Amino acid sequence: MDRYSWVKLRCYFMMNPRKRIKYLLRKKIFAEIGDNFVFFPRKIPQDPQFIRFGNNVIVATEVMFINHDIIHDMVNTGGGYKNNCKNILAA
Repeated sequence: MDRYSWVKLRCYFMMNPRKRIKYLLRKKIFAEIGDNFVFFPRKIPQDPQFIRFGNNVIVATEVMFINHDIIHDMVNTGGGYKNNCKNILAA
């Protein structure tokens, strides 16, 4: 079981959000957490190391974090190589 799987499992069973926040801070799960941060969800999102929270942030229960990449930019603009993308998509 990898590090994040164990943390996700542990957080899922923590009923108290304040204890959950202390645990998340201690384990340094998120990239950054500001002051007065409250995290109500019991499920930790995928790739939490890329998520940053500023000051005075409250994350409600049932909030979903959806990871994305830049593939839409690569397909639409070719990432600077528009002609190459047209050739790939036409094949």
